[in-house]
Amino acid sequence: LIAKCVREGKAFSDPTVAPVVRQSLQHWAYELTKEDFDEGKKAVLKAKGIYAMSKAEFRGLKAKAKAKSNAKTKAKGKAKTASASSKKRPAAAAAAAASSGPMKKLRTG
Repeated sequence: LIAKCVREGKAFSDPTVAPVVRQSLQHWAYELTKEDFDEGKKAVLKAKGIYAMSKAEFRGLKAKAKAKSNAKTKAKGKAKTASASSKKRPAAAAAAAASSGPMKKLRTG
């Protein structure tokens, strides 16, 4: 409730902010006080979590994360293409393994 009040820039006592949450708190015999709000507001602003961001700030953060993810995906795609072309074919790898190592010693006696 505190984070919602902070994010929307409304007073702690504004009944239009999260009425369902307020009703649930009242069910448990709790009503948000100015002292609790002020103490909780400090924690919300200090944490700088998503719950304290405006919708515009969140959209900007989301767009930045998406761009970063797209850049990583492109980099991985280029790395896979480069490594796939440098790998031996399975038959060639098997032939190379058969011509060396412990199996060669067993065959040659």
